[in-house]
Amino acid sequence: GISKLISELSVLPNAEQLIREKIDLDYSLLPDYNLASISSQIAMIHHLLPDIGWNISSFHEDKINVPDGANGLCAIPKWQKIAGNYYDAVEIILNMIEKIRGKLSNWRKGQIDLDHIRQRDRTAKMFNVIGEKQKGCDILVFPCHLGKKYLGHSINSFFTKIEENEFPLDSFSVGMMILMHQDWFQYPNHHWFNCGGDEFCDKGEGDFNLVTCFRLANNRNRLLRFATNLVEEEDERFGVPSGYVP
Repeated sequence: GISKLISELSVLPNAEQLIREKIDLDYSLLPDYNLASISSQIAMIHHLLPDIGWNISSFHEDKINVPDGANGLCAIPKWQKIAGNYYDAVEIILNMIEKIRGKLSNWRKGQIDLDHIRQRDRTAKMFNVIGEKQKGCDILVFPCHLGKKYLGHSINSFFTKIEENEFPLDSFSVGMMILMHQDWFQYPNHHWFNCGGDEFCDKGEGDFNLVTCFRLANNRNRLLRFATNLVEEEDERFGVPSGYVP
C-alpha cells in the first residue's frame, strides 16, 4: 500500500552525498537525471496508483526509436484514468508528492482548477496520438528528454527549437516522474523543470501567460516547490522536459 511505499522511499540514495555544499556551478556541466527502467517505472506506477490497469503497449524497448539526446523511455499513466478532468489529476499528483516527500511548497495551492491551469494544446494532441498508437493502454510508453537540452531556454524559445514529433511535458507527467524517481531533486544546483505542457493563468481571468514548474525551494533540506514562471523568462537553472511521439 501507499504507507509501505512511503516507508521504502524515505531512504535516500548514497549519491546525495555527492553535492551537499552550496557551490557555484555551471548547471550545464552537472550530471543529468537518470530514468529507471521501464519495468521499474511501471511497477512504481502500480504501487502508487493500484487502480491503474496493467494493460500497456506490447512493445520491445529495442524497437522504439529513442532520438539522439533523449534520456530514454518513460511510462506515464493517462490522466483520464485518475480523474475526470486534467486539473484534478494534477491536484492528486501534487498531494501524492507531498505525502511521499513529507512536504511540498505549493505556491499555487487553491489555484489548481479550471480557471488557472490547463494542458497545452500541442501536448494534449501529442498524447492523443500516442494513445491511438497504444490503443487500450492505461500507461503510455514513449521517449523523453529531461530538460537539459533546453537548459536556460524560455518556453517561447523552446518552441522554436523542438522536433516535429516533440512536445513539452506537463506538470502531471513531470510530477509522475518525480514520484517514480525519489532520487530526483536531491542535489543543490541541479537543474529544475519548467513544465511547458501546461499553461497557467495567475488571476483566473483568461491570460494564460505562465508555465508551471518544479524547483527546490530550500537546498539544505531539499524542499520541493511547485510554482510558475513567465513563458518568456530565461533562467539557466530551468530546463524543459519533453516527450516524443514514437
